[in-house]
Amino acid sequence: MIRIALALLLLLASNVNAQEPPLISLFGDMEATVDEVVVPQFMEINLYILAHLDMERISGIRGAEFALNQVPANLGSPIGTMQITWEAPEVFGDILYGINLGWPEAQPGPIVLLGTMTIIDLGGFNFDDYVISAIESACCGKLELIDHRLEDVQVDGGDLILNAPNTASRQTDWGAIKALY
Repeated sequence: MIRIALALLLLLASNVNAQEPPLISLFGDMEATVDEVVVPQFMEINLYILAHLDMERISGIRGAEFALNQVPANLGSPIGTMQITWEAPEVFGDILYGINLGWPEAQPGPIVLLGTMTIIDLGGFNFDDYVISAIESACCGKLELIDHRLEDVQVDGGDLILNAPNTASRQTDWGAIKALY
């Protein structure tokens, strides 16, 4: 009886992992693969706010609602600048409180560009394991996409780690640094 219960538990756990929901996150590339970025001083870098779709469930989106926490402030000199350019024609809200994006036609997946965040560190940002996460909007408590059928789809939020040059945050990074010496 215990073996049957364990087998059922493993089967349920494997099904949960196989049906991961779509994701909204900030990435260092348009392919949604780079989740850690080094931000050099005095250089413009682009970060991409992407919806990564599960094509079996969602082939395109008509909208998104989410917020980002820990977004660097656009303080100007001598700290740094941050600007977000949205891809949607309809944009309502604020990225820290909650943003709503909308398109008149479905945007096809598997990856949809929601916006581009441009950062220039003028020496004042403290990017040492600085994590920016996609979270629920404060206004409505939603982290969701509106699919091609105009149905709400709850999604997970991902994380992006920003670091200053010469800052290693992952164990593999430290191993690579040690191998140099």
